[in-house]
Amino acid sequence: MFQKLPLLDQLYKKFDNVDLRNSAIISCQHILQSNYITLEYLFKLGLKPEHTFILGKSYSTNREVAKFLQDRGVYIHSNSSSFNSHESWDAQFKNYVSEFIKDVMLKINDLSGIKQIIIVDDGGFVIEQINQLKFSQKVQCV
Repeated sequence: MFQKLPLLDQLYKKFDNVDLRNSAIISCQHILQSNYITLEYLFKLGLKPEHTFILGKSYSTNREVAKFLQDRGVYIHSNSSSFNSHESWDAQFKNYVSEFIKDVMLKINDLSGIKQIIIVDDGGFVIEQINQLKFSQKVQCV
């Protein structure tokens, strides 16, 4: 069902010594097939699906891909497909990001061995809010 991406094949071969076992990803992005494939490559490098947290955008969340990721163990925030047409999308999404970050931080605090948090943020919504948080010295955000 999912195609390969030749560029990612080449990058995987070049960086196959990368170890993401002690990493978590907090991501705000489109939940589409290409992002699913990208995550599968990161899982091959040791990233644990249960250390992967995604908030999708309502206008670009493919529900089938979201289901695949959830079945794989990835946390997909419940508002990834939410939209109220009677409110501003930006205002709604800012609130969704706040809820997402709170949920994720509770979950990350329960995980042991996380030394690095990788932020993948299409739009800057998460980065804007997460920069205000304090992290222990044992965790590095990149």
